[in-house]
Order: sequence, then structure tokens, then C-alpha cells
Amino acid sequence: MKKTFILLQASIIVLMLTFISLKASAQAFDTPSDAYPATAAPATAGAVGKIICAGGTISLSATTPNATSTYVWRKKNSSGTMVVVLGPGAAGANTTYSETPSAAGYYTYTVEEINSNTCSTISNPITVFVLPPLAPVIAGQSNVCASNQSTTPLTITGLDGNFQYNYQWTRDGIDIPSATLATYTVSESTATATVNFAVKVNYVFNTSCTKTSANKAIAVIALPTPTITIN
Repeated sequence: MKKTFILLQASIIVLMLTFISLKASAQAFDTPSDAYPATAAPATAGAVGKIICAGGTISLSATTPNATSTYVWRKKNSSGTMVVVLGPGAAGANTTYSETPSAAGYYTYTVEEINSNTCSTISNPITVFVLPPLAPVIAGQSNVCASNQSTTPLTITGLDGNFQYNYQWTRDGIDIPSATLATYTVSESTATATVNFAVKVNYVFNTSCTKTSANKAIAVIALPTPTITIN
């Protein structure tokens, strides 16, 4: 009886570990990945103050600027050290800081205010996450038989697997209803030289970052029309 109980306990533990493992492996990022290669990522994605698209500008302002104070802006480098990037400058100057980051990742800043009596305070840090550029590419065969005789599956490459995306496939520039998955299967009824397919992609948690792929031209091949001749 005791042996049976021990075996039952062991089985329950194995099932629990399997469930935890499956849950972890099934989880996809719907917020910035804390593990994303970047400049000293914060402990949690919740620490991110703002998310911007690739190529966007990080713009920061001291909340209550003082005309008699000087300001020093610092940024966390890849070693986790806050280094001066602007200031101090003249009184009342440098109350804002901006830059266009060259790579995706986390960017953390502080601003120090030094008043006319040289008393100073450094702000709490603020972190901005810069998304990777979207570069969807359509992969798949380049022809299909007319009369819906054959199909061609189209898939998307070139996207960072750390994130979740929204998709919208288009045919000759027009949205295809309900074609909102990462794959699309082409089936054409009428023979034509080419039909152009593309896909619009954006991030689930930031739909303002959108990119449309280049067209994928699919040739729709007419079916042969065999006849029989009596010799």
C-alpha cells in the first residue's frame, strides 16, 4: 500500500512538472521580452515607460523645469552604468533630451536637476523599449492551377519570434476577408497572368508599428484542354 502511494505521488509530481513545462513553452510574448538583447533590460516589461517603433525618436522632458536650474541627462550603457549624454549647460537649458536609437532594445534614462544653490536630485529612471523593425517576407511557390485545381500555401519569414503579431493578407491591394493568420492558402478559379499577394503586419501590443511586405506574384496557370482525334 505504501509503495502504491509513493508511486502515485511520483506520478502526480511528473504530471505537474509536465503541465508547467508545457505552459511555459506555449507562452508567447505579447509584451516586450525582458530577455531581448538590449542595453540593460529592466527586471520586468512593466518597468517600460513607453514603446516606440523602429526608427522612432525617444523624446524626454523634465516634468517641472526651473529657469534657474541646470540639468544633466544620463543614459544606461551596456555595462549597466549611467553615463552623461547631455548637460549641464546654462541655467534653464537642456530641460529636454531626444535621440533616434540605432537598434532595438531597452533604453533607460535619468535627469538630474541642480538648483542655483548647487543642491541636486536625480530623478527615478524611465525606460523606453524600441521595437525591432518589421521586415515580413512571403515565402511559397509562384504558381497555381486555375479552376481551383491546386493550392499554394504562403508563409511569412523575417519576423522576430519573441513577439506576437496581427496579420492581414491582401490580393491585388485589397484586403482578403478573414485572412488574418500567419499563413494563407492561394486558390484561384480564373486563369490570369499574375495575381499579387502581400501581407500587412503589426505588433499585437502596438498596432501603430505596421509594415506591408513586398508583393508575391502568383501565376494562375490555365488548365490544358486535351481533345481526341480519330486517325
